[in-house]
Amino acid sequence: MNNGHHVNDPNVIAEDFCNYFTNVGVTFASAIPPSKKSFDFYLNNNMNANSIYFSPTDPEEIEKILTAMKPKNSRGIDDLSTNFLRKIKESIKDPLSKLINTSLEKGQVPTILKTAKVIPIFKNKNR
Repeated sequence: MNNGHHVNDPNVIAEDFCNYFTNVGVTFASAIPPSKKSFDFYLNNNMNANSIYFSPTDPEEIEKILTAMKPKNSRGIDDLSTNFLRKIKESIKDPLSKLINTSLEKGQVPTILKTAKVIPIFKNKNR
């Protein structure tokens, strides 16, 4: 439904999905009233007791993970398939391990890894 009307045009349906998922975060965030407290009010000396710690990875762990991935040809936002990544695992396990460890150490995640590719899949008898 689009503005109360049934839509059959796949381009309009795709555009509506895109608009919804592009704006849903902003829409919900704007409904949250601003806090009157400073961010440091929520911090305390016991913060580390409840924090998460990620152990550094190593090339062998990266290779094990890549080997365990299902060899599919579908591609993510990076345009790389798991089938391709499995084939080049020997070449990428060292630099990928270093990249992940650096990201964990610095607490910074590359912007591209914060992006998701959302594809609606029809799963009902009535389109």
